[in-house]
Amino acid sequence: MLGAALLLAVFVTLFRGWVLSGDIPEGGPIWCLLWLLAATHEDYLVVGLLLAAGVIVGPVLPNGTARRIWGWIWVTLALGLLVLGFTNIFAVQILGGPVIRDWIVYSDIGNTDVILDSVFFIATSSRISTLVAITIVFLLGAYGLRANFVATQNWLVLPVVWIALLGLPILMPTVAMGVGGGKLANPLLALVGSYLGASDTPLLGLSDAARRQDPPDLGIADPITRPEVASGTIRNVVVIAIDAVSTRYVQGFEGTYPNTPNILRYQSEGMRFVNAYAHVPASNFFLVTLLAGIVPELSRESMTFEQSALDLHTLSQAVSAQGYRTGFFNSSDNRFQNTEAFVKDAGFDLVQDYRNWTCEQGVYETKEFAQQFLNTSNDHCTINALTNWIGSDPGSPFFAVMRTGMSHYPYYPGDDPQRFVEDTNRNNYINAIRVSDAAFGQLMAFLEEEGLAESTLVIVLGDHGEAFGEHGTAGHASGIYEENVHVPLLFVNPVAFSGEQIKQIVGLSELAPTIADLLGMPPSPYWQARSVFAHGRADGVFFFSPWNGFPIGFRQGSRKFIYSANTEQSSLYDLEQDPGETVDLSLQDPDADAEARQLVAEWISYHTGWIERAVRERSALAGTSAVPEGPGQLVLYASGTSYLSPPQADIYLDGAYLGRATVTRAPSNAENAVPVEQVAAAVSTFRFDVPEIRCSSQIEIRFVNDEWEGEGQTGDTDFYVAGLEFAGRSYAPGELHALAERVGGLRQGYFTFWRNGAAKLDVFLPAACVSEQLADTNVVSTE
Repeated sequence: MLGAALLLAVFVTLFRGWVLSGDIPEGGPIWCLLWLLAATHEDYLVVGLLLAAGVIVGPVLPNGTARRIWGWIWVTLALGLLVLGFTNIFAVQILGGPVIRDWIVYSDIGNTDVILDSVFFIATSSRISTLVAITIVFLLGAYGLRANFVATQNWLVLPVVWIALLGLPILMPTVAMGVGGGKLANPLLALVGSYLGASDTPLLGLSDAARRQDPPDLGIADPITRPEVASGTIRNVVVIAIDAVSTRYVQGFEGTYPNTPNILRYQSEGMRFVNAYAHVPASNFFLVTLLAGIVPELSRESMTFEQSALDLHTLSQAVSAQGYRTGFFNSSDNRFQNTEAFVKDAGFDLVQDYRNWTCEQGVYETKEFAQQFLNTSNDHCTINALTNWIGSDPGSPFFAVMRTGMSHYPYYPGDDPQRFVEDTNRNNYINAIRVSDAAFGQLMAFLEEEGLAESTLVIVLGDHGEAFGEHGTAGHASGIYEENVHVPLLFVNPVAFSGEQIKQIVGLSELAPTIADLLGMPPSPYWQARSVFAHGRADGVFFFSPWNGFPIGFRQGSRKFIYSANTEQSSLYDLEQDPGETVDLSLQDPDADAEARQLVAEWISYHTGWIERAVRERSALAGTSAVPEGPGQLVLYASGTSYLSPPQADIYLDGAYLGRATVTRAPSNAENAVPVEQVAAAVSTFRFDVPEIRCSSQIEIRFVNDEWEGEGQTGDTDFYVAGLEFAGRSYAPGELHALAERVGGLRQGYFTFWRNGAAKLDVFLPAACVSEQLADTNVVSTE
């Protein structure tokens, strides 16, 4: 244990040095070493506590088996710290800090490993080999030190090392390092602490107990001139949301790469908003913003899960009531975060994703993590589906939303990618945006050819931004800096616009009332935002990201403010003088910082009260109306491997037999092991009719024909569950639970049965159904 602790201390110091390689201050080697030792203080604390546990527990155990078992447990814990420290190097590169509860919640493991896939994606063979080598050196080194201590009987080293490891965190200062807390945090302490101190509403304590009725005063923006078009001129709307694109990668905004020639070209007959902001840097939060005209609830949970769109007054519901055809087209997977159920409830007649069409240009799949909802179609194929739908009835007014997928991590560059930058990831990303731009050009060409361009408002935008290390993070959800929330927004219509550039600040929540305004429809009183053409608009927007310290902030004029609810730290920037947000002015101007904090507190109070009044109360009044009723279908997506016979499973709903699923496409592994790509290609769809879906509570899957050739042989019949859909909701493999040990579990993104046995899925039960159950229970108990 002593040898392992010594080596573990050395390795965590090296790992911390790797993490902080760009932050070590200038100075001599002695000064740099002392600085690094101070920066590693939390890691030494963890190692010291592990060593203390080892030497305290070991001696009290009886000699023999008990001590050996404890020794192996201790070594396993030490190896866990070693692996966690090594992987933390790459987690910090993506997240700006260690993996904590926020990121586990964001990854939504039960439905898609967004963050975890990103971490796994960088687990290259060279990094895995490095970790294996480190592990071997660690074990051999610990054994060698053990032999040395036994031979020399130099036991005095033990208390010295123990005291040093426990004492260093106390003796070494941490306040003078000037490095963000995320880079200094021990990954184990951060993860455990994030669960022990977890709070879903860490912001509410900042504001008054009473909920404000009015938003805080951000000043009045200069009015934006509404285009003078005759009523009925614009009768169709198409919204194209390019996934994860900030203004820095689009020409005509801040982009310097020649990757968006079509967006650049159509700005001459459009209105360009150069200061548009996403309220939350996440795709499904954007859906709520776009359709419901609101800033999403201050919660880590997406409202696409937590709130039925039936309880929101959505733009798609409004136009549908006016006789519009409505369609939602997604290059990626609508099972992600309950998108399909949400947009159907939001009023879309047709809801499709890459699974609904054949794509000649290709479907890009994440082979390592099948069915994790990161697969996506080439955006040209999504445009094909959209234009085919428009062309099926061009005389009827239509409202369509298309969401691209190629520019989402892991960034699919399409055919013949160009070399824009040296970094492969970022180059793929820029090329993916190039494909989305070409798809937008394809749509515009179609509208022009069909004579629909003048009657159609096309809106192209970024649903949120994407970071590439600007503030120590990668991806989009880690912060609310400009790279995360500043997005392009372009309205295109040759009759209404002629190249206007709008510098006023707008939020994406203003899209629904603005579209209604241009269509000549009244706004919903349940929309929080107003049309961008309304007079008296606020001169600023608020935004937040609920996963990385819950930063919340605003832009007002050239002032940008960010406050972290978890750390209570704030940053203040002047975007006119400092567009890269590199100079924090909060310490230089404490009065401005205090004023900005007050504005954030007032907005939290207002927004929380608004959600309670306009959304939660309406949801409660809806009562049982949101409970799905009548006949329906249970849809099962399944694959497997075949030996002697294809895999089969019986499906039950609340104990009633629905039918049997036989995966006839399952590849045979009688002669050779089957690669994961063949399993993914064999995924089949099974539909089972359900006479009454109201208040159904449990699905059971029973694997019935396991066959195994024997030890060391490949022949094995297994049943793979890729996902389920029922009563308007989607369920992921990870939500299944085996009803017996060693019959199945989660493997490679599927719930896999490897022995005959059963697994259950507890389906979502509406509150009204729960109330009925409780009422029935009370009646029984009374009688």
